[in-house]
Amino acid sequence: MSLMVEYLWLIMDGVWAALMSLNIVPMVVVAGLIGLFQSRAAHFAVKALICLGLAILIDALWPLTFGGDMVVPAITQLEVQIQMVMLYGLGYLILKAMVRVKGAISLTPRADSAKTD
Repeated sequence: MSLMVEYLWLIMDGVWAALMSLNIVPMVVVAGLIGLFQSRAAHFAVKALICLGLAILIDALWPLTFGGDMVVPAITQLEVQIQMVMLYGLGYLILKAMVRVKGAISLTPRADSAKTD
């Protein structure tokens, strides 16, 4: 029983560490831009995966701008896996929201609502 409690504490500690060190800025920027300029409102899961890859790439290459070394995330760690799942979900939600925002602020009427006399 004590091993199970210790395992659950380790899981909770990994989730807490993932939440505290989560960097959402690259994902918000990339997903916002892709969501704003996408041609069709479809395939959100694939687009969110592309956003995740670009956000991880930006996060890994950012230290190079200051003369540091590239930081590659360790995929085998629980903290990184939880962060990737959270960033993927965030990217999916941002893409869905950007389609609705783009439709709301669009100045051109839709083809089905435009009347041709």
